[in-house]
Amino acid sequence: MTVEGFLKRNELRLAGILGVVGMALGVLADLASGYSLDGTTVITTAFSVLSLENLSVFLLSKPTSQVVLGHYLAILGIPLGLFGFWQVYQAIKPAGWGLSRNVWYLGVFAYVAGTVFHSTFAFITFGVQAADTAPPAAEPAMQTMFDNFELVFEPLGVLLVGAMAVALAFIFYAIAFKQTHYPRWFALANPLVIQAVTGLLALISPLELRIFFIVTAYNLSLLVFYAVSTALLWNSPVVAPRGNEGT
Repeated sequence: MTVEGFLKRNELRLAGILGVVGMALGVLADLASGYSLDGTTVITTAFSVLSLENLSVFLLSKPTSQVVLGHYLAILGIPLGLFGFWQVYQAIKPAGWGLSRNVWYLGVFAYVAGTVFHSTFAFITFGVQAADTAPPAAEPAMQTMFDNFELVFEPLGVLLVGAMAVALAFIFYAIAFKQTHYPRWFALANPLVIQAVTGLLALISPLELRIFFIVTAYNLSLLVFYAVSTALLWNSPVVAPRGNEGT
């Protein structure tokens, strides 16, 4: 078998593996960039970290080495998640051209926005840390800088989470109610469902585990989603629609 033939025959498997690897790197990037036990009283859900005022308490305690590591892990890893998303897109095509294409376009947009969003962490972290150590005379300028950071950071976070949430809702609908290459129960492995579960677990978990669930919520849920998707499709060529009534 030629290399081209091997890649063609295994493209869904390879896409899934790359998606899993990418989201695993994304989880590590989340931990390097944002995991901290300082200021945890204001961090209660995954939505808390979309607020720069809340997140800045975490960022103040991050050493430079971790910030840089998280920066490059995110840049290298998060775009790989698109391969996993492409695999899902291929598997839901039987649900309809319009539905599957809308899922794909929204997902691509969300991944681009997500990579940009995470790549700003390093610059914002260093800015927040500089503002914290600035002399009193510089406080007005530092406050202006912080306000400007909020203007570019928070709307982008809301935009990417919103776009991905719509795409994932469409995926849930397709798998649960339409014809796809997945069994219907796979709808319960949707990242939105996983995020709800980890959010509930965070409320009853010890502090260290609670912060882990909150900081990694988005990438961790996609990691699990792509892993299960890859396992389900491993021996399926996905070349023709098949019913998903429990199969």
